[in-house]
Amino acid sequence: MNPMEQIIRRSQVVGLLALDGSTATALGTVEEIWVDPTGRVCYFTSQQGYTPLEQISLIGPDALLTYSTVFDTP
Repeated sequence: MNPMEQIIRRSQVVGLLALDGSTATALGTVEEIWVDPTGRVCYFTSQQGYTPLEQISLIGPDALLTYSTVFDTP
């Protein structure tokens, strides 16, 4: 494991407020976490849509920050 990586439980992420990190615009709360066939997280969903894992800049205790806005479909 990369020393910068940390393990975060699903229960710690679902329900977090999702924010666009550049504009502080609320994107809703995280509703689901999608995994690929190998079991790796690939998308987070909120009321606004889907956010690829690569677009998540920070997962904190109170919010999940993204690099950009969300997408309508994965």
